[in-house]
Amino acid sequence: MITKSKLKVRSSRALKHQIAMAGLTTKRLAESVDITASYASNIINGKANPGPTTALKIALELSKRLNENMGVNDIFFDVAVKKNATLNFIEPEEVS
Repeated sequence: MITKSKLKVRSSRALKHQIAMAGLTTKRLAESVDITASYASNIINGKANPGPTTALKIALELSKRLNENMGVNDIFFDVAVKKNATLNFIEPEEVS
């Protein structure tokens, strides 16, 4: 078994506030990070756990629009998910 990191939203309420403050809708956020609006909604509401790459894209988009230095760890926390197949895993870069 191989473990691939998945990330869960720390606070749906806080993330919704950050998205609104950034002047985005769920649909516009989804488009800017290249995911479906449905998947974005599920992430925001804590019903789906994005991988590191998607989480990083969300953090970078919010950081850019809010002019704040937000990292993945400010929005998400790790949960482990076991996978049966080998996966290509991309380590997210730290947002500086």
